[in-house]
Amino acid sequence: MQNPLKTVLIDDDALQLEIISAFVRKTGFLQLEKSFQDPVEGMDFIIENTPDLLLLDVEMPTLTGFDLIRSLDHVPKTIII
Repeated sequence: MQNPLKTVLIDDDALQLEIISAFVRKTGFLQLEKSFQDPVEGMDFIIENTPDLLLLDVEMPTLTGFDLIRSLDHVPKTIII
């Protein structure tokens, strides 16, 4: 069996984070490394840790999901949520 995909979740909505985190934990092929409500903190984590997969909200108050993607040198596989 392959190693699970190291996954980061970024969404400014706490309820959405909770729901999606629960779904990720139920899979055998995803490993939730960390989740963030603050996209800037999430971006810093991604730069330092290079996850395999990013689950990303688009509309956030301080930084949009697309702006976050544009600011990364290495963009992990991304699913917009």
